[in-house]
Amino acid sequence: TLSSSSAASDVYKRQGLKLYAAERPSDALVLFKQVLSFNRKYRPSDAAVLATTLNNIGAAHERCGQPDDAVAYFRAAADALERSTVPNKEARLAHVRQRLAALHRKLASNGGAADVQPAARAHAPELALAHSTSPPRQESGARAAPPPPETRAAASAESDAELLSDEREVAE
Repeated sequence: TLSSSSAASDVYKRQGLKLYAAERPSDALVLFKQVLSFNRKYRPSDAAVLATTLNNIGAAHERCGQPDDAVAYFRAAADALERSTVPNKEARLAHVRQRLAALHRKLASNGGAADVQPAARAHAPELALAHSTSPPRQESGARAAPPPPETRAAASAESDAELLSDEREVAE
């Protein structure tokens, strides 16, 4: 049932956050992907919950040293946030976009490809959104206007995986 699946998803998310905080991102990643599976099946139209999960997976990939995979998930989280009505949407989007920009800079400085299409293709089934209605994404070379100082402060005050997992923000 939806109720028991939501409870299981919440348990996995909480355990994943604990593992992430304990510097065990690869173990957290397994749980976050299970949460994504539950959310895709039982809450496919809840863009805010999907954004949280995709962000958490991106953060775990980043901490595992997999920046291409992290970029793919952060992009998907930004797309889901664009469709959501989550409180503090702009601060959350600013955070995800800052993470993306930092990863692109890191990839460029390490001689890595700025194109993450191979990673996106590898994760295509997980990243496919049931009904994508997000606005077109900016070209990879285009830069978004920087968020206002209060937005940057609010976003940076949150931790990586927990930014989109604040219980008050995603409570049903």
